[in-house]
Amino acid sequence: MAKRTRDELLSLVVCGRSLEEWDAVWEEVRGGFAADHSQLVDVPGLARALLDGEVKYILRATEKRGLQKGLQRIRGKPQTGNKGFGAQMIRRHIDVLDLEILRFPASKGSVDCIKTLKSRMIELHQPEWDGARQKRLAALQIGKLGKSR
Repeated sequence: MAKRTRDELLSLVVCGRSLEEWDAVWEEVRGGFAADHSQLVDVPGLARALLDGEVKYILRATEKRGLQKGLQRIRGKPQTGNKGFGAQMIRRHIDVLDLEILRFPASKGSVDCIKTLKSRMIELHQPEWDGARQKRLAALQIGKLGKSR
């Protein structure tokens, strides 16, 4: 499959909105990744880490306690589910990262929207700290992937 252009990505419709529309409604969250964010308990959605305005990592939170739990987990000590490259980088830069979120209603339908939207946002922004991206880059460096990928 050929790589999509930025314009093609922005025009994709996910859950009733274009990616361009979704990308325009991220909310800045004061306190960044270091704060508790109790106001986000039971709020499912996406969160993204920005460093100097550049998207570095995108995470989703769809389970109980929503974004508050996802953010708490990523800044906690390394354990299953938060020891990937992105989580390590967030912990390393926690005091200088900006945090933005996309909120969703707590419903089963939201889970599918959040999953799809996360994939499209990663495709659009190509965050440097995305674990799958890091694996692809490492494989390219050691010659395991062909240059066509």
